[in-house]
Amino acid sequence: MKFEIFRHRGQFHFRLRAGNGRILLTSVGFSSKGSCIEALHDLQKSSRDGSRYERRKSGEKYQLFMKNHSGDLIASGSKYTSEASYLQGLYTISTFCSLAPVLDKRITEAE
Repeated sequence: MKFEIFRHRGQFHFRLRAGNGRILLTSVGFSSKGSCIEALHDLQKSSRDGSRYERRKSGEKYQLFMKNHSGDLIASGSKYTSEASYLQGLYTISTFCSLAPVLDKRITEAE
């Protein structure tokens, strides 16, 4: 599991990628790399705080959203087809994202 920082349409984002390559979380856009990294570190520090997570169900899909200390949305997760798979994803993120290394993909991707 690792975090990747990347740039898309002039904004900085981070994503949490599982060992199998699946993207578990993708952040909102940030105007600076510094604010992106700050939000990522906030997410890592608070990953075990259940009040930072929000679950939404749309049709038969479950999706996880993460908020910062102010309650603002900072990242959204993959859509899951069952509540069991959603709960497994939530467990994985809340347990392991605080340990995930951070890679700056910006230096290898076109801006």
